Amino acid sequence: MVATHLAAVSDGHVIGTLRILLHGRTAKIGRMAVSASSRTEGIGRELMESAATTASSRGAEEIILGAQLTAYGFYKRLGYMEEGAVFDDGGTPHVMMRKKLQL
Repeated sequence: MVATHLAAVSDGHVIGTLRILLHGRTAKIGRMAVSASSRTEGIGRELMESAATTASSRGAEEIILGAQLTAYGFYKRLGYMEEGAVFDDGGTPHVMMRKKLQL
């Protein structure tokens, strides 16, 4: 399986990153992280928008992700919808979320 990684860089330092895995027409985003000092600057939103553009250009029709409950509101504001029950991933509660891409 091929992974695509996106990174946000400022002054030569990575301040945000995520991974995209394609499964047929579905892209799965994982390992989303933004440095604590950059979290109010819109970096996460920009990464997610770039991920949607990248996934769509590669044939994806939707994106899924496992959102930490603490980030649920962030993804909800970006148009992701909750799917299923809360589950544990590495000791942290998560929920699956999905968004259809505009084709």
